[in-house]
Amino acid sequence: MALVSASQGIGGALGLPAGAFVTEHADWQVLYLASAGFAAVALLLVRRCVPESPVRTPGRFDLVGAAGFWKILCDCRLRGDGVRHAMRGVARPHNLALTG
Repeated sequence: MALVSASQGIGGALGLPAGAFVTEHADWQVLYLASAGFAAVALLLVRRCVPESPVRTPGRFDLVGAAGFWKILCDCRLRGDGVRHAMRGVARPHNLALTG
């Protein structure tokens, strides 16, 4: 837990100055290309180093939960109030009825 928390702090402390340095000396699109490169390397490392789980449990898609989540996201986008609106909207009776 401490390692995960420390990596978030270190990433923020090093990432902001590094991003500013890249933006000053190169084009800002370089940040997106570098992020895509890091993501590709991380994906390859995960595929290579993390073993596949032998446990297979059947699952099913939660259609009611997905519909409720989609409705909350659409409400936030349409009204433009962001997180504040989402937190108020979750407790509304019609949203609670959707989630069961």
